[in-house]
Amino acid sequence: MKIIYLDRVSSTNNYASSQLSSQEVLEGTIFLTFRQTRGKGQAHNVWESEDFMNLTFSLILKPDFLLASSQFLISQMVATGIVAAIERLSVDVMIKWPNDILFGNKKLGGILIENSIMGSQIAWSVVGIGLNVNQVHFGNYKPEAISLKQILGRDVDSEALLFSIYDEIMRRYHWIKQGNEMAVTSFYFKKLFRMGEWWRYRVEATEFDARITGTDEFGRLRLEDRNGIITHWPFKGIEMVWDSERAKE
Repeated sequence: MKIIYLDRVSSTNNYASSQLSSQEVLEGTIFLTFRQTRGKGQAHNVWESEDFMNLTFSLILKPDFLLASSQFLISQMVATGIVAAIERLSVDVMIKWPNDILFGNKKLGGILIENSIMGSQIAWSVVGIGLNVNQVHFGNYKPEAISLKQILGRDVDSEALLFSIYDEIMRRYHWIKQGNEMAVTSFYFKKLFRMGEWWRYRVEATEFDARITGTDEFGRLRLEDRNGIITHWPFKGIEMVWDSERAKE
């Protein structure tokens, strides 16, 4: 594990990607900053973080043993590794598909994974992680944001948490290398938010009831509706209706 501290950077993922394109970067390298001005979220969203209050970093992996078609395993591995590390603090969290970290209905962390594909294999992955640690004031987000400090009622050591997250992710990385993908996937499904529960989903202007039965090998959400029909949905192809919205109905 090698940590490169960045005083101030717009996005650790952007910085890490630029380093990978210009020089050799060892697997396991972490680019860490406590002052990220424009962190990247899924689908062009922005991850906002108060200076010196949270964890914002990118981890470099080189999973060339994985087919490009199996890249969702990396997402599962990272999300479950973060969950395991947080649960060491006696905080019970869940994973909102594909890889947001939730406490109750509130967002504790987010993940953005950018893969470089060479042929049929994954050449390298930049794993960007944002985790709300000691921040207590947030803007208006859906779902609402929450931090570990708000949950525990005390400050949390960000660097100790970083080491714990790294250990748990790399443990699962080793499992996948050894061919034990099911250990990762089964834990992912166990911690998947609303797994097996009937809930309301929205596609454009249409809403319907369905329950999550898992994901397919490409990471698409697998839903079963009231008629027993199974459908598969890509990220941003479907939206979960939040509790606050249901309460207004």
